[in-house]
Amino acid sequence: MIRSVREANAIITIAYRDVLKFTRDPARLIGTLILPILFVGLLGEG
Repeated sequence: MIRSVREANAIITIAYRDVLKFTRDPARLIGTLILPILFVGLLGEG
């Protein structure tokens, strides 16, 4: 049980770090959202 709690804490820490990166760099957030939309739009046409 203690191991799973440690693993959950590690996952939460990594996710929190990534959220902070996105909030500090709006261009990264825009790129992360726009790129998949472009792929769906371009590849979905075929």
